[in-house]
Amino acid sequence: MKKKVGIVIGIIIIIAILVVGIVYLVDLNRMNNNEPVLFSTWGKDYEQEKTNTKLDEERSLKVTFDQYVTQADVDRVESIEVIDEAKEIQDMIYNADFSEETCDGVSIYSINFENGENYGLEIFDDNCHITYGNTEAVLTKEDSQRLKEILDKYTLKNVTMDVKDGSLTRNGVTVIITDTNKEHYSYDEWYRIDKFEVDGWQELEPITDDYAFTDIAWLIGEDNTLEDKVDWSDLYGELEDGRYRLVKRIYDGGAYKYFSTDFYLGDDTEIIN
Repeated sequence: MKKKVGIVIGIIIIIAILVVGIVYLVDLNRMNNNEPVLFSTWGKDYEQEKTNTKLDEERSLKVTFDQYVTQADVDRVESIEVIDEAKEIQDMIYNADFSEETCDGVSIYSINFENGENYGLEIFDDNCHITYGNTEAVLTKEDSQRLKEILDKYTLKNVTMDVKDGSLTRNGVTVIITDTNKEHYSYDEWYRIDKFEVDGWQELEPITDDYAFTDIAWLIGEDNTLEDKVDWSDLYGELEDGRYRLVKRIYDGGAYKYFSTDFYLGDDTEIIN
C-alpha cells in the first residue's frame, strides 16, 4: 500500500515539474517577444515595453501624397502613391509627438491613408513637419531624410495627362500624355478609375474579375505626346454622376510611379484637370 502511495506521489511530482517547466519556457518566450507573462518573470528583471496600440490597428496597403499645383492657370492634383513603404511611413507618423500647435506653414502634401486618416506634410531643409488638425509633429532628422527619399523614389517628373476636348463619355475618354523628359518613358495599357467620396479618393470596384490588360508598350511621339483612348465599359461599366480620376503608371527604378487626370460627370459634363 505504501509502495503504491509512493508511486502516485512520484508521478504527481514529475507532472508538477513538467508543468512548471512548460510554464517557465512559455513565459521566457513571451518575455523575449516583449509580451506579458502568464505566470511570473521568474526572478528576471523584465518590464514589458510600452507600444503604440495604434500601430496594431489595421494598416493601409497604400499611402497617397496629394499635391495641388497650378499649371497654365489650371489647378490640378498630382498624386504620389506609395505601397512598399506604406507601413514604414505610418510608423513614422504614429510614433510622432503631436504636442505642438500647428505653425503658420503651408502643407505641401496631403497624406492620405486608406483607412481614411489624413495628415499634412511640410518639407524643410533640415526636417519634415506632419500636421493633424490643429497639432503638429516634427519628425526626427533620420525619419525626415527617409521620408524625402521615399517621396523622391515615387515622384514622376515632367509627365502630365489631360483629357482630350470633347472625348469624355460615361464609358470612356481619350487622354493626351505629355512627357518632356530627355529620355521618354514607355507606357502600357494599364489604368485605374478612382471616385472622390466624402473620405477622399476611393478605387472603383470592377464589375468583373475576367479582365486583363494587353502587354504592350507605347512610345511617346516626336511632339512629346501620346494619345490614349480608354474604354472602361467592360471593367467598370457606365459611370454615374460624380468626380473621378483616371490613374495610369510607368515603371522606373524598381518602382511604379503613378500619374492621373481628374474629370467630372454630371448633367453638364466638364473637365476639371
